[in-house]
Amino acid sequence: MRALALLHNQLGSLSRAKQILRTTVDVHCVSDFTWHSEVSDGEFDVLFRVLGEAGGHTRT
Repeated sequence: MRALALLHNQLGSLSRAKQILRTTVDVHCVSDFTWHSEVSDGEFDVLFRVLGEAGGHTRT
């Protein structure tokens, strides 16, 4: 969400974003948390829903 806010502030509008090239998802959690891939999938889904095709990207 912070990245989207920063992008909006720099571009003036998220519709000006042409493409997200790559994102990295760091999950800070307790040791028995096992849903890391679901968190990463959620990040991808949010960017795609907000930015459309421009939100499709490579995840690392």
